[in-house]
Amino acid sequence: MMPIELEQRKENCFSPLQDNTFQQVLQAALNMVERVYGLHRIDARKDMWRDLEDLEASLRNPWLIMGDFNAMLNHDDRLGSQMQEAEVRDFNALLTNTGLTVLKTVGRFYTWTNSQVHSRIDRALVNPAWINMWPHLQVEAKDPQFSDHALMSITIIEPPARATRPFRFLNHLCTLSDFMTIVKET
Repeated sequence: MMPIELEQRKENCFSPLQDNTFQQVLQAALNMVERVYGLHRIDARKDMWRDLEDLEASLRNPWLIMGDFNAMLNHDDRLGSQMQEAEVRDFNALLTNTGLTVLKTVGRFYTWTNSQVHSRIDRALVNPAWINMWPHLQVEAKDPQFSDHALMSITIIEPPARATRPFRFLNHLCTLSDFMTIVKET
């Protein structure tokens, strides 16, 4: 596992914050991102699951893990080929043991295909601290461009609009003896 490196391009950054502040915030966020590649064999992934559990136990900061886990969470995550129970068991054990959550994913359901087999093996996992800091993020799985994997990107979800109440004036308040005094004071 290797942390994602930040490629800084000042000319492409837009922020209401000062440039150096924006870059510091972006760098701090990217330091909390881990990318993974799960090996193809179930037994070869055991070290990855253990390393992720150990790393999560040592962290208190927001954390996102994103990549090709080469494992499924549900039996629906593969079409066109049999799945072994251990593929589902080990990945679910990671979530149970760490409290990590799968970030909401939109777009393509299957993230890998060889045209005969379709699998959902690419995901983004986050810890509760990440959700508290960035609650309006989701992963978008787009059509593959240069590989047999879907292009995965993190997008900001528009927070739900809060319902506004119409202004209501209660006429009977005008009849109170100190009404005009209160209005003048405020």
